[in-house]
Amino acid sequence: ITPRLAIADVSVQARTWQITPFAIYMAAWQLTLHKLCQQTRFAVITPFANRQREEFFRTVGLFANALPVTADFSQPQTLQALAYACHQRLQLANANSEVPIAGIAEQWQQAGQGDLALLFNAAISYDNAPLQQQLAMPGYSIELLPVPGTTGKFPLALSISHNSTTTACIEYHPQQFTHDFMCRLAGYYQRSVQAIIEQPGLFVRAFSLLDHRQQLAMLGLAPGHDPLLETIGNSN
Repeated sequence: ITPRLAIADVSVQARTWQITPFAIYMAAWQLTLHKLCQQTRFAVITPFANRQREEFFRTVGLFANALPVTADFSQPQTLQALAYACHQRLQLANANSEVPIAGIAEQWQQAGQGDLALLFNAAISYDNAPLQQQLAMPGYSIELLPVPGTTGKFPLALSISHNSTTTACIEYHPQQFTHDFMCRLAGYYQRSVQAIIEQPGLFVRAFSLLDHRQQLAMLGLAPGHDPLLETIGNSN
């Protein structure tokens, strides 16, 4: 597991765009994966609370179900359009949150969508549970239980936590990824989130996971060669 990294709070931007914060975080994760693997269509697994049934409202228990949310980069789109698309696809997935993941996998195979393993390679989760003091109730005590860090079922899983601050870490399969690369990946994700907030009109094809310094380092140039930035940007 990578160390937790502070990422931007997107709640203000989400309210402005009238979408959920998770849609922006999902968009940034899909953007990061797309830039790394250059795949135009893939799926990211995420858990849904699955408590929309009225009979579950007053029931204590865990009804969460993990479902795939598709990513489609086959057409030109801006970072803001990507966030809107993720919001719509999350709503669609939530409407089918009672469908067992086994049923989704079976349909994926029947539809000829390719290697089933691709459906379960990457995941994302978003925890915005209230702070302990916000849950205070007279006559009750609340204890936060630690969650084991060795329960991941996916080779690559991004975990986002939002309380007073927003942080993220990546759980990964050590036989498939190195720790150094995963730490860099966390930094790339941080940059993707920032870009969606600060440059929503930027087209996906023009976005680079590498910042100015990293781009120059890859070319073996010392920082300060600004005239080359346009050339570097056009090559991404």
